[in-house]
Formats: sequence, structure tokens, C-alpha cells
Amino acid sequence: MVALVASVACAPTTSVSQGGPQASAPAPSAPKNIVVINSGQPAGMDNRFVITTNNAAGIVLWLYSGVMIATDNGSTSYLARLAEKIPSLDNGLWKLNPDSTMETRLTLVPGARWHDGAPLTTRDLLFNDEVFLDKTIPQIYINQRAYPTVRNYIDKLEAVDDRTLVIHWNRPYILANLFSPEMLPAHILEDTFRQNPQSITTHPWVSTEYVGSGPFKLKDFVAGSYMDLAAFDQYPLGRPKIDDIQVRFIPDGNTMLAQILSGAGDLATGTGPNVTQAQELRSQSWDGQVTTTVGSTYLHLFAQYIDPVNTVITDKRFHKALMYALDRQQLVDTFQAGYGGISHLPWYTSDSDYNDILARVETYS
Repeated sequence: MVALVASVACAPTTSVSQGGPQASAPAPSAPKNIVVINSGQPAGMDNRFVITTNNAAGIVLWLYSGVMIATDNGSTSYLARLAEKIPSLDNGLWKLNPDSTMETRLTLVPGARWHDGAPLTTRDLLFNDEVFLDKTIPQIYINQRAYPTVRNYIDKLEAVDDRTLVIHWNRPYILANLFSPEMLPAHILEDTFRQNPQSITTHPWVSTEYVGSGPFKLKDFVAGSYMDLAAFDQYPLGRPKIDDIQVRFIPDGNTMLAQILSGAGDLATGTGPNVTQAQELRSQSWDGQVTTTVGSTYLHLFAQYIDPVNTVITDKRFHKALMYALDRQQLVDTFQAGYGGISHLPWYTSDSDYNDILARVETYS
């Protein structure tokens, strides 16, 4: 299945100034504003404390909540953000020990700050880890216990200085280099946590006084309605080129579609619009663009090749028969109006290696 994204490209406005060639001072550019229509508010926005406990979801989140390492959306590549480098064996920031333990090292970029101007340091990373492991905070510990996280593979996090953190791993973990510790503003929350750990969940920071570290500051938030974001001038990777973003939460697909068609929104994302609505957009004289991205609502069937109950599973002819038994193009055309296409690999089509891998694979049309 595919998720659909609809967007509108706005042409720049033009202006005429008096004085001809002698008018050397350019007119001030208008603020760059974007209205994003999302099918729902990011997970945890009804209680912002949740967004710092490794349970965050939604593409809007990383706009205002800073991360050390981010995925390049829709591919398998990763980007250093508030971390200077992604650890690797080549750069020496990922070390394998003879006893099968490991170490990775992350360093915050110079000038990393919270939106209130306070420095972002390893103290904030260690504080988040302490809160995350606290068993007296049910909404965190229950999730951690029910859904084991990467943290289960880690013995401890250790600060070398204000910017550098060493992660000590208790066993091999293939994605250890991509582990990106979350962060909590210790200068805002630590005193409250020391007095009563559970009271941190009702601190004003989690509702009306949120302070983040991403490229945009949260100006206003109305649960179930919208959030307003403003460019953070002190973001260490540079001020965003967009000045303001308003994200409207509209779960109804028809309402979302109407706002896009009327020009009230520039971008619709999340879980909508659906295929039918995308077709409607295409059929009208609309100057926007509909694109598809690989969704996460799919099922994998993995064959058990080692000591299978039925050895036919190991026969390549059986796999070939399964593929020929499905008219996948008809499925795409019927259910997805042609969007997405057939997948010959369980891999991102946007990955730079996709075509090279596909050329080596036997496909069944």
C-alpha cells in the first residue's frame, strides 16, 4: 500500500519599484510561510512528555524536537543533525571490543541550544536517559517493558565533557551507529524530577511551555486543531529558509481535499489523501502535484529455511509459483489506481542502490 502526499507549488510574487536602474535598495522579501495539512497531530502532542520517550511519530515532530541523527525520509540513508558525525569503524567513533561489547561516541555540534537560549549539553542526554529508565513513571516504564528498545542493548551512557557522549553496549547491535539519544531540558525539568519523579509528567513544559531544540520553535499549539512553528534563528545548522509553518490537524479526507483545492493549504501529508481523493485531484484543473511514498502498512511473510516443516519452502520453483499466482499489477491498478507500482524487492525504491540490486534479482512479472 502507499501513502499519498499532495502539494502545491506557489509561484514567487513580483514587484515593480520606482526609479528604474537607480533604485539600488532591494525591496524586503515577504516572509515565507507554509500551511501543512496533516491527518492528525503527532503522537504524544496531547502530552508532550511522551515525545521524548522514544515513542514519537509524525513527520512534523523533527521540525521542533531536535535529533542528533535523522533518517533521510523515504530512504535508507542517515544524516548527522545535532551530532557532528555518525559513528563508523572508519572514523574511529565505533569500536568493537574482544569480549563482544562495543562503544560508540557522539559529539554535539558547537552552538547547539534550546529554544530558550540555554546550551544543549550531554547533561540533557543523560537526564533523558535517567528519566526513561525510571520505573516509577508508568507511562514510560510500561512501554519500555512491553516493547524492548535499543536501550536494552546498552549498559550505560557516559559523558566525556559537555558535548561528547560515549555509549557502552553490552552486546553486538548492527545499527548501533544510528542510535540517537533523545534529550530533555535538564535546566527546566531536573529540579521537579528530583523532588518527585512522577510530577514531571504534569510540568508546564509538557503542555503550555514546551521548549525544544529543532530548527523551528513551537509558537502555539491547540490540541486537535493546529500548531504554529517559527524558524529558530539560533539553530546551529543555520536558520531555516522557511519563516513560519502552520500545521493543521484535519483527519477528514474530504475536508483536507477541499482545503488543498481552495489554496488554503500548501501541503497535505500524513495518512491522506487516499487514492480516490488523489484521483479527484488529478481530474481537476489543479496546479499541484501528487506523489507517493512507501507506506508502513504492509505484512512480511518470511520463509523458515532452516529445518522447515515442509521442505517445499526451500524449493525456488515454489516461490516462483507463488509470485505467478498473484496478478500484482492488477492489484496495483485496482486498489491503488496505479500508484506505487509493483515491488520486486523489500527495499526502498528511493535508495541509491535500488536499481543496482534490482538488476541482480530475478523478477516475475
